[in-house]
This record gives sequence, structure tokens and C-alpha cells, in this order.
Amino acid sequence: MQEKMIFRDLLPVYWSPSSRTALAESELEYHNKKSSSIYVKFPLSDDRYALIWTTTPWSLFSNRAICYAPGAKYVFAEFKEMKGHYLVAEALLHNLPFQVKSVEPVLEDNFKDLKYLNIHNQVCSLIESNHVKIDSGTGLVHTAPCHGHEDFKVGKIAKLDLENRYIDADGRLNFQNNNGHTLHGTSIFEDDKIIHFFKDSIIHEEKIVHSYPFDWRSKKPVIVVTSNQWFFDTKKVSKIAHEIVNKHVDIIPSNRKQFFMENLLIRPYWCISRQRTWGVPIPVFYDKIKDTPVVNEMLIERCSQLVDSFGTDFWWSLSDEEILKGTGLDHKDLRKGKDIFDVWFDSGISWSHLPNKQADIYIEGQDQLNGWFYTSLMTSTACRKLSPFKKIFVHGFTMDDKGKKMSKSLGNVVSPSDIIQGSREKKSKKFITPYGVDVLRYWVAAHGSQSSSILVTEGSLADSKIEIDKIRNALRFCMGNLKDFDDVSVPPTTMLDKYLRHRITILDDEMSECYENMNFGKICRSLSNFITNDLSALYFLGAKDRLYCDDVHSLPRKSAVFTLKVLLEFMLHWIQPILPILTEEISMHTKIYQHSISSFKFLNQQVYDEVAQLLEKRDYILKQMGNQRWTLVVKSRPPYSTSLSDLREILRADQIVEEEKGDPGSIQFSLLNSEFAALPGVSLIPCQRCKLNKCEKEETICQRCESIILGK
Repeated sequence: MQEKMIFRDLLPVYWSPSSRTALAESELEYHNKKSSSIYVKFPLSDDRYALIWTTTPWSLFSNRAICYAPGAKYVFAEFKEMKGHYLVAEALLHNLPFQVKSVEPVLEDNFKDLKYLNIHNQVCSLIESNHVKIDSGTGLVHTAPCHGHEDFKVGKIAKLDLENRYIDADGRLNFQNNNGHTLHGTSIFEDDKIIHFFKDSIIHEEKIVHSYPFDWRSKKPVIVVTSNQWFFDTKKVSKIAHEIVNKHVDIIPSNRKQFFMENLLIRPYWCISRQRTWGVPIPVFYDKIKDTPVVNEMLIERCSQLVDSFGTDFWWSLSDEEILKGTGLDHKDLRKGKDIFDVWFDSGISWSHLPNKQADIYIEGQDQLNGWFYTSLMTSTACRKLSPFKKIFVHGFTMDDKGKKMSKSLGNVVSPSDIIQGSREKKSKKFITPYGVDVLRYWVAAHGSQSSSILVTEGSLADSKIEIDKIRNALRFCMGNLKDFDDVSVPPTTMLDKYLRHRITILDDEMSECYENMNFGKICRSLSNFITNDLSALYFLGAKDRLYCDDVHSLPRKSAVFTLKVLLEFMLHWIQPILPILTEEISMHTKIYQHSISSFKFLNQQVYDEVAQLLEKRDYILKQMGNQRWTLVVKSRPPYSTSLSDLREILRADQIVEEEKGDPGSIQFSLLNSEFAALPGVSLIPCQRCKLNKCEKEETICQRCESIILGK
């Protein structure tokens, strides 16, 4: 208050008749509302009228002026449907619901001399104002200073009456000097009654549906009225806050940062007082005669002591004399204020209770860009010119299966415990499958952590379970082949092992970046694609022969086993924050490598690129072959270490033969500086042990398998 950032004044505020309190912009929701759109004539002289358009018939009682746009051309128009001449903007003539009969130009200088009679037969002026836009209505704006922010500005400059004299706290018309008025006690939202009262002044009426502010708690429409309230002067800190966010705050997703920063500069004063019977009281007394606020440091200090002793209820439970004791103020001359603080002001100073007064991150929904994020930043900036957070994470809303935002007031919330443990919905008696903790966490990471809103459906939860099952199966494959793992590090010996080790290293860097940027959805997508494309469709199929049929002590098999160990370690590292239950379960049944996984990193870009070329060719060949078995003809071997086994594992050929000439009907291709051909069919018979096409006679085993069985 010493810096005059907190002040009390008569200003236009959003007022909720259903809650009987002022609201801040952050407490508004916008919904479609059906309203009456009316054209109203105000008499100028003789048969000349000023024509205005409005969707708030009730505000006509507070009309104090009509505004027009500077520089715009206005005319007196005569319409076929009615008598008289009507002052309107020339550019909007053809948008009006009337047929124009004739027009008479009006010089702008003539506006200064024009006067009209409002509905109380008071003589009022036409006022030039930049807020008038020639894009809708008539180009003349009905101005009620107590019912609009722009109207208030005009009224204050023109020294018009700014008081709200006709609308009470319940949103009903209140004619204090005429309780017998026809509309006394009528709700301002009863358009038909009010329109009937003004029937002689209204020349056209229709219904429209438009976006309108609603109370976020009661879900009922709000209005704008002038009221004596307490305000936070945001203009004094908005530029500083803007600079702080620009230089020192990360916002995820990044596209929300610009919106947040722009909002800091355009948000008006913040109304921090509320007219409720609960909450933290504003510790202010008022002069009984002047109705001016009385507050000083001694009173604030006294209230702080009483809060420590009795809690915030002291304001209501103790007498005025007890509260003012030792403050130098006489309770006989004062009355105690009944306003409480906006709850967003309470939550907005929560940073003051942090040990270091600054949080690493604030996490909330997208609506809090106008709420908690905003109020926390403004209060912290005002007190110490420092952001209360280093980073903001903005997520979307959860929606029900009908696309409606989940809220307790609508009764459409699915409890996390219902997803974890299962339940039966009360309304539909539909059973919700118990999915467990990990499925819920995965769903949040994959879908619920994004900035857009997401439907919570049985299908999306079931899909999350399927994805977790894919992860579990991949880990189980690794574990099933690590029974005899001897903790000995083995360098990758095959192209497929080198490819996967390289792929794991690259993916780990991507995962680290995603976690740093809280891009959990991308983590889930990348892991799913990796399991589907690199593991299930490539490595697990290609390495099975080495794992199941090679000699236990052979180097190629040891290379595959160690590659699976590396894969297991990295996958556990990737999923641990999202799937802690599965991670713990795996850890209980396998020996975790004691060294840092960074020691497992391996890069070989050349092999990675070569395998990528082979995979591209493989996809083409398999598409051409369909379901047929096929033979890879190696016409000339690659000039380096690529083996026939490497080619079989990667290309998934059923048979490999070496010959210089390929069949004329085969698919000829060059790759890795070598010549190949792909031929439909096979000439050799599958080995009874390894199932590879290597035998010339049926019911026999290949030479490799025979050597292993005989222990040679």
C-alpha cells in the first residue's frame, strides 16, 4: 500500500449476480448465450433520431451518452419500413435490417451541437471516441459508464455519472426512488419484459447467440457494473514482469510464452476484493461518515498477530475494539470491512513460503495462464522484482467422452482411483476396468501432459495398456536371454548389434532432451516406434538364430546377449519416471549393471547408414515377393567385413547362395559396393534344428548345428 499498488476506487468490475460478488478476469468462463439484439432510437429533434444497437436492454436505464467514431462518415437515413430520419454510419447502412429509402450526409462538425434525450428524458451529448469501430451495429455506441470498461473511460473524461443506480447485487432492477416501477425487482436477464417496457423506442429486435462471460463457479452469466472495490495496480509491474518472463522463465510448450507475455501487458487492473462470507479478510476499517478506508501499518501488524493466535476467523469472531487495540484507532468512529481477498491473491503469494522463495517449476492447466501463473508472477514482481518460478509447464484439460471439460460441478469427473482400481459408474452402471497405476501414469505421459485438451475414454486407456504390454514383452525378451549373462562387456561383432547399439545411443540422447523439456508424449511415441520397428520387426527376429542356435560361448551369441543387456539397462532408464511399478518389477528379477549406462554408449554411423540401406532394399524385396520364400544371390561379396550371416539377419532372406550369375527373372540390385539378386523360391531344405534353409536332404541338420551338438 505504501507503493500505492493496492488501492480502493469506483471502477467497472465483473459482477456475478448468482454469487453476489465481484470477479476477476481469471474467474470467467466464456460460453455461448442467447441474447436479444435490439435497435433503439433516441430522439434528437423533430423526426430525427440517433440509432444504436445493443444486446443488453437492461443497460439502457444507465445510458448517459452516445459515442461516434472520429473521421467516419455519418448520414441521416430514411427507411421504407418506418417514419423519421436515423443517424447511422454510412459504411454500415447495408448491414442494417432495413431498406434504405434516402440518405442525407452529416458533417462531423455538426456532431458537437447534437443533443438527444435518453429514456429518462435527460438531455445527453454525442461524444467522439476512438473505441467506436465501424464494423458492426450502427456506428453509434450506446454508452452506460457504469456498465462497460470503455464506457467508463468515456464517462470519466466527460464527467458523466459513473454510479450504478439501477442494478442491485442480485442482478435485479432496483428503482430506489420508485419502488412501484413496473420493472422493479425484475431480473436483468428477463429480456422480454424489459423490451416490452421500451417497445416505443425499439424499432427492431431479433435473437442472437454470442460468446458471453460466465461465473466459473456458478456457471451463470455475469455483468459489468461500477463498484467500490480493492484493486492491484498491475500497470506498475506489468512491464517489469514482461521483461522477467522474457529473459528468465521457460514456458512449456514454448508457443504459450508469447501469449502469456502479451497478456501481462494488456490485462487491466486486478480486482482483489470479494463479497463472500468466507475467506481471508481484507484488514481495513472504514470511516462511518465519509466511508473512506482507514488502514495503517500498526493495524496490519496487529492483524498479523491475531492471525497467528486465532487464525483468519478473528476478523469475524473478535469485536472491533479488540481488533483495534494498540493501533491508535477509535472503534467508535469506524466500521469493519466485510470484503475478503480474492482466492487467487491467496494462492498468488504462496511463493513466500518456499525456503528459497523461488520454485524450479509450476505445473498447472492452460487456464492458469490467466490464473495462478499470472497472480504469482505479479505479486512476486511487485514485492521483489523476481519471478516465483524458473519454469512453467502448461497442460490441457481432461474431457469426458462427449467432449465436455471434466469438472466436479458437472459430475463428469473420472477419478484416478477408479482407473487404478476399477469401479462402476453410478449413472450408466458401466464397469470401469481396473488398469493399475502404470497405465494411468502412461496415459498421462502419452496423452494428458500435452498442452491441448484430451478425451478420457476407455479406448485410450486400453490403448495405453497395449503400449505397456509391448514394453513389457520387449523387456521379457531381454530378460529371457540374460539367464547366463556373466557381466562381461562384449563389443558388438555383427552389423545388427552395431546398428542397435548406435540406435540406442541416439535414442538415449533424444530421451534425455525430451525429459529435460518435459515432452513426455514424444518419449512414449519414440519408445513405441523403437519397439515396433527396431526391436520386434528387426533385431529380435534377426538375432534369434544366434541367441537360440549358436554355441553358448560363441562370440556372435555373446555379442547379442550383451546387446540385450545394454538394451534392458537403457529401457529401464527411459521408462522409470513413467512406469515405476514395471521398472521395480523388472529390477527384482534381474541383476542391474552397476556401472553408469553412459559406458554402454556406442556410435558407428557408417554401419548404421549401411543397415538403413539394406532395410530399405529389404522392404522393397518383401513387397515384391509377397508371401513367397526367397533366395538372396550374392554375386560378389562386399569388400569388407559384412558376412552372409549379417545379410541373412538384416534382409531376412530364407536362403543365401553365392554365384556369379543371377537368374534373369530375379530382382537385380547393387548395394554396399556389391552385386546381388533376389530370386523367388528356395533350393535347400530347412535344418531340423535352426530352421534355416541350409540342408540338401530332408530331416537332417546343418553343419553348424551338428558341430554344436557334437561339441566340436
